Amino acid sequence: MVETRVGLGGPQAIEVERMLKEAKDKLSADIQWIQQTRQKLNASDKNLEQAFNSLMQ
Repeated sequence: MVETRVGLGGPQAIEVERMLKEAKDKLSADIQWIQQTRQKLNASDKNLEQAFNSLMQ
């Protein structure tokens, strides 16, 4: 009965595999975004520190 019902979000194996792949793809995209955002924040922090130090001299 589970395998014969076809629809998005259903319990059949192929749909579960599709949903898992979709979730993994989204997770990978989120991880990449976090890494890029951290790099930008670190660069901005470094620039701010340099600007502050130049004002203090």
